[in-house]
Amino acid sequence: MSWLIRLTLFIGGLLLLAAGGYGAYAYGELSFAEGYHAGYDYGQETGYSAAEAKYENTLRRVELPRHFSSLDELESWLEEDNADTYDYVQNGFFDCDDFARILQAHALADGYILSFHIDEITPIKWHAVNLAIIGNEVYLIDPQTDSVTFYATLD
Repeated sequence: MSWLIRLTLFIGGLLLLAAGGYGAYAYGELSFAEGYHAGYDYGQETGYSAAEAKYENTLRRVELPRHFSSLDELESWLEEDNADTYDYVQNGFFDCDDFARILQAHALADGYILSFHIDEITPIKWHAVNLAIIGNEVYLIDPQTDSVTFYATLD
């Protein structure tokens, strides 16, 4: 993660804490209890309640991801997915590891498990791919072409 993203997340976190009254507590302007109550009162004024938060979390619940049940299911999903349509950019700007991470994220968003794997071609050359477990078999997926190759048998 780049330093700029980390800095942005840090500053955003500080702003959220300050909005909840914690900032005043941290700088000695309020006690912890006063800061807590200031944040609680702000939530009440804006219509936010703990009951709504609990209800929202229930609505956002995601089913646990699963492995693909068959090679046909994996290949059909890959055919529908668009991760392989991104443009390759040399010198680390958008290359194989980016394709593999995007494919992994797309799979998770659709409820599937795909792992990220570095496949060593030579000691100084490697290729990022994804792995899918189907039953007792492992398949290697090239995220740039969607090609699926038998990789290993478990057990």
